[in-house]
Amino acid sequence: MIRPFHIEDTEAMIEIWYAASIVAHNFVPDDFWEREKENIRNIYIPLAESYMYEIEGKPVAFMSLLEDGEVGALFVLPEFQGRGIGRELILCAADLKGELKLGVFRENPKAVGFYEEMGFCKVGEKIEETTGHPLWEMVRKVQ
Repeated sequence: MIRPFHIEDTEAMIEIWYAASIVAHNFVPDDFWEREKENIRNIYIPLAESYMYEIEGKPVAFMSLLEDGEVGALFVLPEFQGRGIGRELILCAADLKGELKLGVFRENPKAVGFYEEMGFCKVGEKIEETTGHPLWEMVRKVQ
Protein backbone atom coordinates (compact mmCIF):
# COMPACT_ATOMS: atom_id res chain seq x y z
CA MET A 1 0.00 0.00 0.00
CA ILE A 2 1.27 3.47 -0.92
CA ARG A 3 0.47 6.29 1.48
CA PRO A 4 1.75 9.80 2.20
CA PHE A 5 4.80 10.18 4.44
CA HIS A 6 4.18 11.21 8.05
CA ILE A 7 6.86 12.71 10.31
CA GLU A 8 6.68 9.55 12.43
CA ASP A 9 8.08 7.68 9.36
CA THR A 10 11.39 9.55 9.51
CA GLU A 11 13.46 6.81 11.16
CA ALA A 12 11.94 4.08 8.98
CA MET A 13 12.69 6.16 5.87
CA ILE A 14 16.31 6.67 6.92
CA GLU A 15 16.66 2.94 7.66
CA ILE A 16 15.28 2.03 4.20
CA TRP A 17 17.48 4.62 2.47
CA TYR A 18 20.63 3.48 4.29
CA ALA A 19 20.07 -0.27 3.83
CA ALA A 20 19.36 0.13 0.12
CA SER A 21 22.16 2.67 -0.46
CA ILE A 22 25.01 0.58 0.92
CA VAL A 23 23.94 -2.36 -1.26
CA ALA A 24 23.18 -0.45 -4.48
CA HIS A 25 26.08 1.98 -4.23
CA ASN A 26 28.91 -0.32 -3.17
CA PHE A 27 31.29 1.90 -5.15
CA VAL A 28 30.82 4.65 -2.52
CA PRO A 29 32.37 4.04 0.94
CA ASP A 30 29.85 3.04 3.64
CA ASP A 31 31.03 5.86 5.91
CA PHE A 32 29.75 8.39 3.35
CA TRP A 33 26.23 7.00 3.75
CA GLU A 34 26.58 7.00 7.53
CA ARG A 35 27.54 10.70 7.50
CA GLU A 36 24.72 11.53 5.07
CA LYS A 37 21.97 10.37 7.49
CA GLU A 38 21.69 13.79 9.17
CA ASN A 39 21.36 15.51 5.79
CA ILE A 40 18.52 13.14 4.92
CA ARG A 41 16.77 13.93 8.19
CA ASN A 42 17.34 17.70 8.26
CA ILE A 43 17.59 18.78 4.62
CA TYR A 44 16.13 16.30 2.15
CA ILE A 45 13.02 15.02 3.96
CA PRO A 46 11.64 18.54 4.57
CA LEU A 47 12.19 19.50 0.90
CA ALA A 48 10.28 16.59 -0.62
CA GLU A 49 6.78 15.27 -1.07
CA SER A 50 7.29 11.69 0.05
CA TYR A 51 5.30 8.48 -0.03
CA MET A 52 5.79 5.28 1.92
CA TYR A 53 5.12 1.77 0.68
CA GLU A 54 3.89 -0.56 3.41
CA ILE A 55 3.45 -4.31 3.60
CA GLU A 56 1.35 -5.47 6.55
CA GLY A 57 1.79 -2.09 8.22
CA LYS A 58 5.60 -2.08 7.89
CA PRO A 59 7.30 0.56 5.70
CA VAL A 60 9.54 -1.27 3.21
CA ALA A 61 10.08 1.43 0.56
CA PHE A 62 9.61 5.09 -0.18
CA MET A 63 9.86 7.69 -2.90
CA SER A 64 10.41 11.40 -2.61
CA LEU A 65 9.29 13.85 -5.27
CA LEU A 66 10.73 17.30 -5.80
CA GLU A 67 9.60 20.19 -7.97
CA ASP A 68 8.99 19.70 -11.68
CA GLY A 69 8.42 15.95 -11.43
CA GLU A 70 11.88 15.11 -10.17
CA VAL A 71 12.15 11.78 -8.37
CA GLY A 72 14.60 12.75 -5.66
CA ALA A 73 14.65 9.28 -4.11
CA LEU A 74 13.24 5.82 -4.62
CA PHE A 75 14.50 3.15 -2.24
CA VAL A 76 13.28 -0.35 -1.41
CA LEU A 77 14.67 -2.49 1.41
CA PRO A 78 16.98 -5.04 -0.25
CA GLU A 79 14.95 -8.02 0.95
CA PHE A 80 11.82 -6.59 -0.72
CA GLN A 81 13.39 -5.73 -4.09
CA GLY A 82 12.20 -7.54 -7.20
CA ARG A 83 8.55 -7.63 -6.09
CA GLY A 84 7.22 -4.77 -8.23
CA ILE A 85 7.30 -2.18 -5.43
CA GLY A 86 9.54 0.23 -7.32
CA ARG A 87 7.32 -0.10 -10.37
CA GLU A 88 4.23 0.77 -8.31
CA LEU A 89 5.98 3.81 -6.85
CA ILE A 90 7.09 5.08 -10.29
CA LEU A 91 3.58 4.63 -11.69
CA CYS A 92 2.18 6.50 -8.68
CA ALA A 93 4.70 9.32 -9.27
CA ALA A 94 3.73 9.47 -12.94
CA ASP A 95 0.04 9.69 -11.99
CA LEU A 96 0.85 12.55 -9.62
CA LYS A 97 3.36 14.49 -11.71
CA GLY A 98 3.20 13.36 -15.36
CA GLU A 99 6.67 13.63 -16.86
CA LEU A 100 9.37 12.45 -14.46
CA LYS A 101 13.09 13.07 -14.25
CA LEU A 102 15.81 11.74 -12.00
CA GLY A 103 19.50 11.14 -11.55
CA VAL A 104 20.95 7.66 -11.15
CA PHE A 105 24.54 6.58 -10.64
CA ARG A 106 25.97 5.15 -13.85
CA GLU A 107 27.75 2.55 -11.71
CA ASN A 108 24.43 1.14 -10.48
CA PRO A 109 23.40 -1.05 -13.45
CA LYS A 110 20.45 -2.62 -11.61
CA ALA A 111 18.85 0.79 -11.07
CA VAL A 112 19.71 2.01 -14.58
CA GLY A 113 18.09 -1.11 -16.05
CA PHE A 114 15.01 -0.68 -13.85
CA TYR A 115 14.53 2.93 -14.92
CA GLU A 116 15.02 2.03 -18.58
CA GLU A 117 12.36 -0.70 -18.23
CA MET A 118 10.07 1.94 -16.72
CA GLY A 119 10.46 4.12 -19.83
CA PHE A 120 13.20 6.51 -18.71
CA CYS A 121 15.77 7.64 -21.27
CA LYS A 122 19.21 9.06 -20.61
CA VAL A 123 19.37 12.75 -21.50
CA GLY A 124 22.67 13.75 -19.90
CA GLU A 125 25.49 12.90 -17.56
CA LYS A 126 27.25 14.85 -14.84
CA ILE A 127 29.49 14.25 -11.86
CA GLU A 128 27.54 14.06 -8.61
CA GLU A 129 29.20 16.65 -6.35
CA THR A 130 29.23 14.88 -2.99
CA THR A 131 30.55 11.50 -4.20
CA GLY A 132 32.47 12.43 -7.36
CA HIS A 133 30.75 9.60 -9.29
CA PRO A 134 29.02 9.91 -12.69
CA LEU A 135 25.28 10.45 -12.53
CA TRP A 136 22.99 9.82 -15.49
CA GLU A 137 20.16 12.30 -15.92
CA MET A 138 17.06 10.45 -17.13
CA VAL A 139 13.56 11.51 -18.21
CA ARG A 140 10.30 9.59 -18.55
CA LYS A 141 7.81 11.32 -20.82
CA VAL A 142 4.07 11.15 -20.15
CA GLN A 143 2.86 7.82 -21.50
